[in-house]
Amino acid sequence: MVVAGPNTAASRLVGFTQHHVDRFVPPESRQRAYTHVLDFAMAHPLLATFILFEVIFCIIPVLVFLAFAGSVFFVAIGAALVSTLFLSGLALLLLVPALFLASAVAATVSVWAVGSFLVAQWLYNVLQQSETTSTLETKIDGGGSREAVKMGPSGIKVDILGGV
Repeated sequence: MVVAGPNTAASRLVGFTQHHVDRFVPPESRQRAYTHVLDFAMAHPLLATFILFEVIFCIIPVLVFLAFAGSVFFVAIGAALVSTLFLSGLALLLLVPALFLASAVAATVSVWAVGSFLVAQWLYNVLQQSETTSTLETKIDGGGSREAVKMGPSGIKVDILGGV
């Protein structure tokens, strides 16, 4: 096993960094910026030194602030994600029984509707058949109301209340 020496690792790191910097900032633009900074430093050495020290000493608090702001952002995103998942779980605890109940009611109503339709269809067919071969008995009581009993061919009695 060959272990790379510090010079080899450092040169690979420099090459890797240089490659990625070249992708974002072309070498011509970097060279122009270096030239402008060097010209400014030669023309105004005291101001360039002041700006350099300001950058050196202010970069640490700025980086700490950016790290703090980033961590607050990611903690807030994490808390929002956790609370969203928790509240969605609670909502599911209500949704599942509600869906079960709604499904049971829907199944009951559909079975009732189909059953009612089949009973009505059967009664309609029985009454249609009994019209041709049925006897109708009517009774009138003393109060003026009438009752009729229709006798079908299969011996089924159908009471018709309140009139014929």
